[in-house]
Amino acid sequence: MQFSPEMFHALDNQTAVIDGDHSYSYINLSEDILSSFQALSSQISSGSKVALVSICSYKSITTLFALALNNNIVAPLIPSGDINHGEKLDEFNPDYTISINNQGVSIDENIKISHQDPILEKIKNNQHAGLVLFSSGTTGKPKAILHDLTNLIAHYQLKKKHNNRIFLLYLLFDHIGGLNTIFNTLFTGGCLVIPEKRSPETVCRSIEKNKVQILPVTPGFLNLFLLSKMQEQFDLSSLQVITYGTEPMPLQLLQALKTTLPRVKFIQTFGTSETGIIQLRSFSGKSTSFSISDPDVEFKIINQELIIRSKFQFIGYLNNTAPQIGNTWYSTGDIVEELENGMLRIVGRKSDIINVGGQKVFPEEIEFILREHEFVKDCKAHGNQNAITGQIVVCDVVVNDNYTGTESALKQNLRSFCLTKLERYKVPVKFHIVDEIPKNRNNKTKRNI
Repeated sequence: MQFSPEMFHALDNQTAVIDGDHSYSYINLSEDILSSFQALSSQISSGSKVALVSICSYKSITTLFALALNNNIVAPLIPSGDINHGEKLDEFNPDYTISINNQGVSIDENIKISHQDPILEKIKNNQHAGLVLFSSGTTGKPKAILHDLTNLIAHYQLKKKHNNRIFLLYLLFDHIGGLNTIFNTLFTGGCLVIPEKRSPETVCRSIEKNKVQILPVTPGFLNLFLLSKMQEQFDLSSLQVITYGTEPMPLQLLQALKTTLPRVKFIQTFGTSETGIIQLRSFSGKSTSFSISDPDVEFKIINQELIIRSKFQFIGYLNNTAPQIGNTWYSTGDIVEELENGMLRIVGRKSDIINVGGQKVFPEEIEFILREHEFVKDCKAHGNQNAITGQIVVCDVVVNDNYTGTESALKQNLRSFCLTKLERYKVPVKFHIVDEIPKNRNNKTKRNI
């Protein structure tokens, strides 16, 4: 099914996107996609690789759709000055770079020596658009993940229309979760609200102002939300559903959220950049257990790791000497617990496990416990090598401003606190007092540094 912007005309003057103080109807959306396509297609050849560098905005979304119409291979990227951004551009090696900012739209043709990647041929031979997302491998080097964008959009076009539900866009369009929010909202006739920033205060202000009903976010953000107590400052009564994913949800955090927002339904989501977002069935809104109910997905569990094969998974990695092409099994890296009722529960990432004398320790469990301590503002648990146990648990801690005692007394206090709530092997052996815990822009703790 080929995407056509005219399909949005049926929704007439219904609001499609609210970006800051500006509202855009579905007719605006249709016409702006078509206008952008006509402008871009005269400058950018069909099938070429395009880096779309922009903050997530109405203009960047219409440009993404226009590039899909032009059958381009698109890599959405958020502007950044860090080395990772440059590595992504080098890995993708775009033919064109489109930059969108407050000054307008600029298109630069990149004169580079380009090689033909064989996995792009499948996209080009079908005269389809491609989508490239990035994730970091174990070495930290970004991997360029290729999807068939035409097929992905067609999948969302088949979804049933709803009655103008209002979604907030938290994850951005360079993330599979952000794209899922954009496509799921617009192809079901909803309204997409784009907040100016992604802090708890800005998000809650946007919920109150725009009567947001559905909030797709991360457990990391929800933890910051609880700590900020923003529900006491803003009217969040319009909220009906909060979906959460991208990282494990501690059960204690979910239960605290249900107490704080008792009328809100909490739904767990799951997905990776390689497999896309997968449909789940939750045991209950107070439980982190789930089953995979997606008709387009098969799964199996090997050594506690979740392995998936999806109809809409990626085609392969660009610049890979041994590309994984075709409908093959994908190892997610997520460790799951199989429950007696046939449900599953994600307990952590395989790469994050701390191995203490053969016992598996997941850092998220320790971090949630420590964040309950009155003097802990933030923390990160990780493993250090040890000659006797293999590894020991170490924790970096950011201290609240209200602590006035000594560092040694605080460390002893933290250890005693953990001993009352955790098995002994999970209790951190060392505590490091630090100024901040590195985060990515989705408020997920950076664990590879």
